[in-house]
Amino acid sequence: MNKCVFFTAKEGPNKEFSMAKLADESIISPLEVDEFLKQNRRFPCNLVLVHKRITNSGIIQSNDVPEKEFFDYQYNQFAYYLLSERLKNCIEENKGSKDSFSWISVPVSSENETRDYYIPMFESIPDVLDLELTTRVPANNAVLVPCFASEKLEGHNFFPKESSFGLLPRGIYVSESLKKILQKQKFDNIKFEKSKCSLEGVVVK
Repeated sequence: MNKCVFFTAKEGPNKEFSMAKLADESIISPLEVDEFLKQNRRFPCNLVLVHKRITNSGIIQSNDVPEKEFFDYQYNQFAYYLLSERLKNCIEENKGSKDSFSWISVPVSSENETRDYYIPMFESIPDVLDLELTTRVPANNAVLVPCFASEKLEGHNFFPKESSFGLLPRGIYVSESLKKILQKQKFDNIKFEKSKCSLEGVVVK
């Protein structure tokens, strides 16, 4: 049967981490970036990589970022799926026959170098949920706990679930087969979480 897992970044270290962010928020407000991407299909500016350290007196930010902190899945202030070129290429090469997405390029710069990163954009949300077994919030019908129908997952390796973020979802799922490929390639800063799946209307453990 077809199964999938939630694809996300590892939790940040307790004390130190790198983050991609706007260099100057006068260029564009962080709250306006989503709409800019949807309308223009490009990022409005470069992002800068900064190093943050949590201390007893607060967060200390530095532009001196170690090379190793350019992660394949890069933390960023927008919670986007900001992926390295190598990770993006691997996903593209192993996309499912029914997957439909494009990429927005984003240069990310430290003091010493600039690397290209990519954000996936989905033009439509695939019909992959078991509607009977998916738990929703009564107040607004938003998906609380998704349940994916095995029968509907055929042809999907990299896909979002229904969400209020639309074209730029903050939750992406991958098939078991793509998960194994990503693990074999040893991409850093990624993790997978088990997802609820069903087969012919019955939840599969």
